[in-house]
Amino acid sequence: LETAPEYTIDVLMDLAGREERYFYSKNTYTKTLGDLGISTDPYCVELCTDSRYYQVTIPSASTTDYTLEADPKGAQTQDTECGNLSVNKAGVKSASGDPSNTRRCWGS
Repeated sequence: LETAPEYTIDVLMDLAGREERYFYSKNTYTKTLGDLGISTDPYCVELCTDSRYYQVTIPSASTTDYTLEADPKGAQTQDTECGNLSVNKAGVKSASGDPSNTRRCWGS
């Protein structure tokens, strides 16, 4: 079992920080990557054309919470032990593959 690529985790944590800065100035969180300074849509960790990559989205955001998600694409979908990685405002991290692997998938 491997952890998710470290850069995927770094991207999610960077976006979490951007959400907090956005909230500080707007008093709400956002579902729009462009509001966080991300100009590419879809936003892929590495390149969307690579054989193994994650696509990052903000599936939910409100005045009190947000969820960030990295969905495996291409050959990365074969990683069924980690699957989708997500983190919310409270810092709760999850992996959709096998929940018992969440800590390992997140490298903690």
